[in-house]
Amino acid sequence: MRGDFVLMEISARDISQILSELADLMEIKGDNQYRISAYERAARSLRSLEEDFEELYRSDRLTEISGVGEGIAATIKEIVEEGSLQDLEELKRELPDGIIDLLQIPGLGPKRAHKLFYELQIGNVRDLKNALEDGAIRDLSGFGEKLEKKIAEGLRRYREYQKYISIDEAEDFYSGIKQFLDSTSVEIEEVFPAGSLRRKKELLKDVDMVVSVDSADQKELHLELETWRRIDEVERSRTSERFNNAQILECRLNDGLQLDIFLVSPADLPWALLMFTGSDLHLENLRQKAKTQGFDSDTDGIFCCSDEIDIKEEQDIYRALDLPYIIPELREGQGETEAAVCGELPESPGLKDIKGDLHVHTNFSDGSQNLEEMVQGAIARGYDYLAITDHSVSLRIADGLTPEELARQAEIIEEMNEKYEEIEVFKGTEADILPSGELDYSREVLAELDLVIASVHSGFNQTELEMTERIIKAVENPLVDIIGHPQGRLLKSREAYSVDMEAVIESAASNRTCLEINSFPSRLDLDDNYARLAGEKGVKMAINTDAHRTGEYENMIYGINVGRRGWLDKNDIINTYSLTEFKDFVSQRRI
Repeated sequence: MRGDFVLMEISARDISQILSELADLMEIKGDNQYRISAYERAARSLRSLEEDFEELYRSDRLTEISGVGEGIAATIKEIVEEGSLQDLEELKRELPDGIIDLLQIPGLGPKRAHKLFYELQIGNVRDLKNALEDGAIRDLSGFGEKLEKKIAEGLRRYREYQKYISIDEAEDFYSGIKQFLDSTSVEIEEVFPAGSLRRKKELLKDVDMVVSVDSADQKELHLELETWRRIDEVERSRTSERFNNAQILECRLNDGLQLDIFLVSPADLPWALLMFTGSDLHLENLRQKAKTQGFDSDTDGIFCCSDEIDIKEEQDIYRALDLPYIIPELREGQGETEAAVCGELPESPGLKDIKGDLHVHTNFSDGSQNLEEMVQGAIARGYDYLAITDHSVSLRIADGLTPEELARQAEIIEEMNEKYEEIEVFKGTEADILPSGELDYSREVLAELDLVIASVHSGFNQTELEMTERIIKAVENPLVDIIGHPQGRLLKSREAYSVDMEAVIESAASNRTCLEINSFPSRLDLDDNYARLAGEKGVKMAINTDAHRTGEYENMIYGINVGRRGWLDKNDIINTYSLTEFKDFVSQRRI
């Protein structure tokens, strides 16, 4: 019975995180590297698992998961059935409580954390801060002053970002609690995300949600929430100041995350959803619009409703204000109300508009699946086309392809096109932009390809002028179709490099070179602000996943979110084009 209960709450991603933490702590301790690698492989497979984990578990087929043998299958069963893992708990008792936090700091990994702990007794972030201030780290073998500075900068970023969670983490958490709420005995009408989560901001300080439930059941729901394994406590229940008809359950989770659940009656749901989605600027603009139309103001909403106005859903509120519906992603008070009045809102892209993925890796370079598997995954998503863009020759850390390997891959792509009539596979590359601005393949090699993405993967410490000139030189290369992840940032771990993005966007507009919105959750690059500027300048964009396995095709939605927040029209995005339109676009811009 215990196993059945926990399984409803635990996902393949949850187990992946537990196995990753186990592997990290084992490496910090200096355990057997073979066992560490086995847990890491299993964690990666679970993170990208496409099959139904619950079905695999219940049918005793866990060993069908890549990297999961009998031993790790038994470990997974222990996690599911006991809600914990004895080996992990023992390691946590042996090592300092905060040592796992060190791994979140850029510049530190398990091996370096091992050295810091066993040679300097650094067991948490505070110890690390003190050691940096004392200058003790630079004297360690294998560290030095340069690495010490890198760790110090990583610590600064860690402390700045630790109060945030990324959009994919928030979405995953929301799915988990929604599943839990659906499993309770309380009769819940509807559940919606709210706040920054519904507006799809890339980083969030907390998670908000609106739950429609009869007032008679709200106390029971409060009690049931306190039994959920991820909630440390429900700190308090109070009436909302923003919308007096709502009760707020303020919950603190055992990982420090803040969760606010707004309980409303079904009749109040449309207003509550609008008010708790925000933003404050957007709501104030709606209030001003209501005043100009003669509505009486209402401190508990946007305007006082008369009996003639029937509000059954959120769209009805906008309709009453003579406005088209404004999608949550645009509700930031950045001109969306004025655009709605003038009929100038963008025709925002949706997942259904994407016809292909133009940035995909295979095991020719650092992908984990072969080319045919990536093609099959794209077919399963209904794509009309796919570009294979493995790394180029200079990125040896990612097994970049030599020209000869690229030619061999092209032959396999031709075979795929003969075998699968329902999709066209393009020969491409993600070529490195060298510090000089040149690419690391010759023009003769690039000219043989259907699509060229050019990206910066090294030399991040150039000055703003040097980096800007470097990228603009690639933009001006007539054989470059797309600039990949142009800002070079990694959310919560690496700042964007110093580059004049406005100058890059101007050059892209002049040269008809596309910019990428990279959908990988830790990138989301371009960000929404520069995406909006690029769209206004007439730059075309590609929303790509940078997938290294088929499961990462799912990340496309995060790039779509950026495009929607960035005011892009779906026609601004080249991979919304039909196959014929896309091929015409690429051929015409290369003339």
